[in-house]
Amino acid sequence: MNDAHDGGPLTLADDGSDDFLDDAFNRLVDDRLAAADEAMLDAVLAENDAALRRYCEWMQLHAAMHWEYPAAGMHEPRPEAGAEFPRDVPQQHGGEGEGPNAPSVWAAVGLLLFVGGWLAFFRPAAHSPAVPIARVVAVDGAAGWTGLGSVSSAPLATGQRLAAGCVRLEGETALARLRFDDGTEIEVVRDAVVEFEDDGQKRIVLRRGHMSVAARPQPPGRPMLVRTPTAEVEVVGTEFSLSVDAAATHIGVTEGRVRFKRMADGSRVDVPANTVSTASLAAGAPLSVAAPTAPPDAFVEAFARPSGRSDEVGRWLPADGEMPPRMAAIPYVAGRTATAMPVIHHGVALHSPPPGFAVFRRDTVVRVRLRTVEPAAIHCMIGMWMPSGAFGGNFLATLPPPESGASAGGADGWRTIEVTGAALRPLCEGYDEIPAGARVERVVVHSIDRDVGLEVAGVAIERPGR
Repeated sequence: MNDAHDGGPLTLADDGSDDFLDDAFNRLVDDRLAAADEAMLDAVLAENDAALRRYCEWMQLHAAMHWEYPAAGMHEPRPEAGAEFPRDVPQQHGGEGEGPNAPSVWAAVGLLLFVGGWLAFFRPAAHSPAVPIARVVAVDGAAGWTGLGSVSSAPLATGQRLAAGCVRLEGETALARLRFDDGTEIEVVRDAVVEFEDDGQKRIVLRRGHMSVAARPQPPGRPMLVRTPTAEVEVVGTEFSLSVDAAATHIGVTEGRVRFKRMADGSRVDVPANTVSTASLAAGAPLSVAAPTAPPDAFVEAFARPSGRSDEVGRWLPADGEMPPRMAAIPYVAGRTATAMPVIHHGVALHSPPPGFAVFRRDTVVRVRLRTVEPAAIHCMIGMWMPSGAFGGNFLATLPPPESGASAGGADGWRTIEVTGAALRPLCEGYDEIPAGARVERVVVHSIDRDVGLEVAGVAIERPGR
């Protein structure tokens, strides 16, 4: 991507304004948006639902205009079939070269955007964008699909056939698994935005969230391409998973290998099976490959100070008199009803990138020190990674309201709840049991329907007697 652009740097002073967004979108499709500015834009889209809707509408409008333009693009010559990843010839992907200043336009909704006479990343398909290319094989929670030329989203349903477009998930338990016509499957979970297209070569943009991929062998010279805000993945046929935010992309490969590119400087590396790599905006260090790191058997978080991490949900409160430092529950969208009304929970959450906080074994116990202003049932959801870094399911334990007396806690209301594997029930289709060697990647403590004044002073993942 070009590091310089016209018009000066973007700023977040008006990050939700129409002028800011239109300027960023125009630079994106015109290949004038610097890598750091694209990361800034992705951060805005991740936090601002109105901005994300405007982004989808804006990109879909341009995509629709392109499809109406009969001679919009020229197909580049395809590389000849040969070695899986030729090392002596720079790879060309939609006009993208080998250096840090090579063009790398990724338009939303998985399509070519013809701007200024230049060919963008997505080339025009030989068929109509309305032709179905994938089927929904599993869906859970709030998941919607927006097709090309549309500004409205339709809920996903198992068995539904989808054309090129954008799938957006909301909430801690959301999941969508899509199977392309060649058998390739992608699975996205929780708050995620993924755009996809297949005109004989699959192109996918994972804007945020977690995605697992089981790719069938792809046509010679037409590898599947996956783009994130900070990385590009070239896939011939393999299994891998991606965890993505605006600052970094973590990849773990289970089978086969992929070509992994850091967008900040164009560095590339092959990532073989049973290894991981991370691409961020920091271009100074070499792009490396390593064996997955095993998490510890135990984890403790006492909220002694605000972490400032984007992977924590809640409002930090300092120690006050006899009250310990703690996190107060905040409202968040946990999903949507069939009529698109938001389902609001109030909770505190901790998230961890792979490899996770700790290994979850048969005798593992999750302890949470908490208090509530009102007596209420409290829910503890534990999300799991597979050892490979792939999604391993969400599991929920429900704790009834405390009885009056000693079991309700001390005089200040604090009590400790314990969650074992036997108390957890599965929430996601296809993940009926906690996988062997699972890693805890998130703990969410919340109430449903109303704010009960929940505060959490500590979370511990332990193995008794260890």
